[in-house]
Amino acid sequence: MDRKEAIEAMKDRLDRWDAQIDALVKKVDEASGDAKRQRREALEAMREQRDKAEDQLHRLREASEEGWRDMQAGFTEAWTAMKSSFDRAWNRFS
Repeated sequence: MDRKEAIEAMKDRLDRWDAQIDALVKKVDEASGDAKRQRREALEAMREQRDKAEDQLHRLREASEEGWRDMQAGFTEAWTAMKSSFDRAWNRFS
């Protein structure tokens, strides 16, 4: 994947995460007691991962093509970890 494809993929993923987070806010509001607390915690974890991904996207946009080549392996690993963490939090609602 080249730099431009990575940027587009990240933007698409962030848009999907934003939609999921918006849907979960409603579920948090509908819950009560312990379920509400657990959902809030999961939602905060998702927001944290989303924010980290947005920071990565910003750094990627600022990187030169050469800089992208230097950071590509670390970027891919970090992105995979963020996605896994977000997915785990999302699955707590399913």
